Amino acid sequence: MRTAEFPVLAFHRNALYMAWNEARGDHSHLRLARSINQGASWSLRWLTGGDADEAQPALSGDREGLHVLFYSIAPTSPNRLIDVAVLDSTDGATFQSRRVTNRSFPGVLNIQQFDPLIAPYYMGDYLANVSDGTRQYFAWGDNRDQVRNWLYPNGRHDPNVYFATR
Repeated sequence: MRTAEFPVLAFHRNALYMAWNEARGDHSHLRLARSINQGASWSLRWLTGGDADEAQPALSGDREGLHVLFYSIAPTSPNRLIDVAVLDSTDGATFQSRRVTNRSFPGVLNIQQFDPLIAPYYMGDYLANVSDGTRQYFAWGDNRDQVRNWLYPNGRHDPNVYFATR
């Protein structure tokens, strides 16, 4: 998938947090920066590591904690299937991961692109993560749907938007 290191921001317990994905070796992993002085200085850490790839984080903070939604690409799954997961932390330091998607979906090689004005391998950075202080709301782009028509009689994966709440 095409990915860019777009930083995202959230506040939690009087601290400003920033997350993004960054290359580490041959993989993409999540970084987290924290500032307690309005961005004058930052502490920096890796949120993820290992053989999987993580990309395109979406960040929210609420009274329950800090929440980092992201795409997770497993290295051992057939066709490197993608899931959406979230890292939750009550203190901004210790995180627990949980799966958000109820079904893995493939990355899609888009040659010829569905939209000829968009670059090949396009997945998009379509993750949203918001909280109303009581519930978390997640939305993401997902390729699990199949389209069959005269142009694709055998079908092709079609990007769609999915939603979950917790």
